[in-house]
Amino acid sequence: MKTVDIAQAKIKPVLMILTHPFRGVKNLLITLRCLERFTDLRSFKKIYILANCTFGEHQLLIQKYVKKYGGLVQDVHCSPAGHNPCVAHMQNLVHELHFKDVVMKMDDDMFVTPGWLPPLLDAYRKFQNDPQAGMIAPVVPINTMGAKVLWDVMGHLYGDPYKELWVRGPDIGNNTAYQQFVWDKVLDDDLISKYLATVDDPHHVSTGPGSHLSINCVLYDHRVMDKVYPYNLPEEWFPDGEKKFDESIVNRFVREGHLKNIIVKNSIVHHYAFNRAQVDIMQSHPIERVYDYLMRLGAPERRKAAVS
Repeated sequence: MKTVDIAQAKIKPVLMILTHPFRGVKNLLITLRCLERFTDLRSFKKIYILANCTFGEHQLLIQKYVKKYGGLVQDVHCSPAGHNPCVAHMQNLVHELHFKDVVMKMDDDMFVTPGWLPPLLDAYRKFQNDPQAGMIAPVVPINTMGAKVLWDVMGHLYGDPYKELWVRGPDIGNNTAYQQFVWDKVLDDDLISKYLATVDDPHHVSTGPGSHLSINCVLYDHRVMDKVYPYNLPEEWFPDGEKKFDESIVNRFVREGHLKNIIVKNSIVHHYAFNRAQVDIMQSHPIERVYDYLMRLGAPERRKAAVS
């Protein structure tokens, strides 16, 4: 009988990139360029670009990418714009087609960095037989769980000014000053290198009531899909006043099922800005400057996806 070494087993996720017209096309362009530069695209079984009521420049860019990686990249379009019903429909489609696969969801303002994917796949292999494992995610400096992972090093490096922003400020999606502070330190103070130098335990495991994971870049399989499929994003609220978006639905089921979220501490993916802070971030930290920073990181991945 043939045996399989789980530690060496080949995992090829299905990647879905969700884009919509509310963010500029530069976000999607940088997301795709970083993905090409820092990833062997053959690591993915399939890449879906889920286009929520896009038009003009977005569609031209998507068509170019689909043509460049024929057979690997596929676009899926849906309208009207908004979470309800398009986001649900498009994610449901991917889940239907790939229920037995590993799925990765990524938003169109997520910028990967060198070496980001292998540690995520290693973590998946480690936890793939754990029935209580939920979502696996990189460290995203500007999202809820990323801020928790960075708390110790940020507090050590920047002290009370940082702690005041986080403890006394609004929630991270509305905390423009916090998002600006993080980008200051990433671009001007080599924050990521300083953080990575402190990493010893490769995983941060989060569970319980406070385990809210932003789903702007997450890896998961049937253990999560089985709980959330099919997404139905009605215009209503949970009894405690939380809006029923895909992120709130996933986190609710993960918490109620006592699943564990695993943050991979040596995988870094940058989130440009939450929607409510985007205009201010674009002014204080122009996306062109962020792009220049990203293009200076490491060496590009030299292997390219085969074009059929």
